[in-house]
Amino acid sequence: MASDAVLRGVRVLTLPSVLFASGLGGHAAAGGVTPDPSLLVPLFVLTVFAVAPFAGAPMRPACSMTLLVGGQGVLHAVLQLLSGRPLRLRQPCLARAPACRRRCRPTLI
Repeated sequence: MASDAVLRGVRVLTLPSVLFASGLGGHAAAGGVTPDPSLLVPLFVLTVFAVAPFAGAPMRPACSMTLLVGGQGVLHAVLQLLSGRPLRLRQPCLARAPACRRRCRPTLI
C-alpha cells in the first residue's frame, strides 16, 4: 500500500512539473515576461492541485499529452495576463492588400 501512495505522489508532482517547466520555458522563449517568484510558486501549487485529480489512475498517453498541451496553453495565457503586457495577435498576411504585398514577398539571401 505504501508503494501506491509513493507512485501517486510521484505522478502528482511529475506531470505538473513537466507542464509548468515547459509552459514557462515556452512562454519565455516566445518573448514573454517571467513573473516574480512570489507569483510563480502559488501558480505552481495551483497547477499541482489542478492536475492532482488526474493522478489517481494510470492515464493513456493520448490523455496525458492532451492534458500537457492544454495545460501549457492555459499556463501561457495566465502568464501573459500576469505580465501586464497587452496581447499582440498577428494578423494574417493578405496578398491582395498593397501594403501587405511588400511584407509577403519572399526575400532572397
